[in-house]
Amino acid sequence: MTTALLLARKDLVQRLRDRSFLILGIIAPFFVAYILSLVAGPVYDYGFSADYAISDETGSVGEGLAEGLVDSGFGAEVVGSEDAARALVDDGEASAAILIPAPSPVGDPPPIVVYGDLDDGTAVVVAESIAESIANQSDAVRVLITETGNPASVGAYLGQEPPVGWVQGDAGDKVLDGITYLSVGMAIFFLYFTVQASIINIVEERMNGTLQRLLMAPVGRGSILFGKTLSSSLTGLLSMVVLVVATTLVLGAAWGPVWGVALLSLAAVVNAMGLGALIGTYARNAEQASQFAGIVATVLAFIGGVFVPISTEPGLFDTLTRISPHRWLLDGFGANSGTGTVVDVLIPTLVVAGIGVLLGLLAFGRRSKLTGVV
Repeated sequence: MTTALLLARKDLVQRLRDRSFLILGIIAPFFVAYILSLVAGPVYDYGFSADYAISDETGSVGEGLAEGLVDSGFGAEVVGSEDAARALVDDGEASAAILIPAPSPVGDPPPIVVYGDLDDGTAVVVAESIAESIANQSDAVRVLITETGNPASVGAYLGQEPPVGWVQGDAGDKVLDGITYLSVGMAIFFLYFTVQASIINIVEERMNGTLQRLLMAPVGRGSILFGKTLSSSLTGLLSMVVLVVATTLVLGAAWGPVWGVALLSLAAVVNAMGLGALIGTYARNAEQASQFAGIVATVLAFIGGVFVPISTEPGLFDTLTRISPHRWLLDGFGANSGTGTVVDVLIPTLVVAGIGVLLGLLAFGRRSKLTGVV
């Protein structure tokens, strides 16, 4: 164990003196996150607001609807006519108009109309959902009167509540805000290059013969490999610590509780080490190992949504993205930063770490390919 610690200390000091660690492990991820936050930060935020114009010819729905929308953070105004509501949308003063017609004395009730610009699709979709809710409740009231023949039963059905209710829910349980998303994404992306650089150094030592001479010394091979992998993990953890502190203080990133950040960071390091070690067993030289590691890390980061936020809706695409540890890590950090539970943080941690251990075991089985010594 003493030999392993001495080797780890030697490699760690050597790595910290290398400018590439400072650039690749700290400066690059920080400044990429900073620049992206200035250029494209709003794209990564999930905030939504809209202003609605409401025309209500029934005289009983509009005020309650407007009040509910305002209480939920939207803008809403009841106007006197459909033409006035449409004019607000045409002038850009409203995102969409909800036009509630007067009830028809005979036949089916006239439809509720949503008037809006398709370029503001989200606001229009929300308005359509509101209109559908109003229509469904009106249909329920009409059926109730038809079935019972007693209009007084409508009051009991509505429970003396306004005909339209609005409940605001917490939609950001596991969603990172824009700055934090960029900070987490860049930290994870460059972490793989930082950790795998130490593995590539092992391949380089194998090529120049220094590793073979070290393995021939009267020291356990396990201690030597453990010492070198320990230095690799320490550089990765150091990089994460610096980035977490720097992005929190300078950019205002919200990483969440320290315990969650520590567990997820450790899992990411284990995964990067296992992946890098396995790649090293297939590389013929350090240059090839660097190329393989860069390609794999970039592809996994792209699939995992590091560069562009990806949909979390269940389906084939969601399943495909979960082959990437980056996706699991983003989910874990999102749960840790938001209002996710301990389980929401632990599941991604265990998945990412477990994959890393599995890859490491595969690499250990091919250790002769990495060290060059049978």
